[in-house]
Amino acid sequence: MKEVVIGTILLLMSVSLLGQRIHPGDQLTRAQYLQKSKNQEAAAYTLAVGGALLATGGIVWAVSELFEDSPGDELVIIGGASVVGSIPLFIGAKRNNRKAMKISTSLEIQRTPVIAVAVPTLRRSAGVCVKVTF
Repeated sequence: MKEVVIGTILLLMSVSLLGQRIHPGDQLTRAQYLQKSKNQEAAAYTLAVGGALLATGGIVWAVSELFEDSPGDELVIIGGASVVGSIPLFIGAKRNNRKAMKISTSLEIQRTPVIAVAVPTLRRSAGVCVKVTF
């Protein structure tokens, strides 16, 4: 029984080791980074404005019922948490926008050395340049 369990564990470990990807995931393109930035920024504004409205409504409710129990305090806390939660989305949107602006492609005509009939010459060839700055 011990051999079966050990054999099964070794088999499962070898399958997981062989299941690793050789190439990392595809890099996002400029348009994808811009779209991701736009979506994050829209979500951040929604959270910030919604949180500010909740907090304002909570303050108004708490002040109008000053000496009674009202859920205004909870609304202020939830609204403040929403506003604070929008900050990482604004930061991520800015970072993705910066990444999108750093990706550029261009087509260049380059001169490459070629040996033809024992004489080195320079030939023109088209080259695609992809620049990614981190």
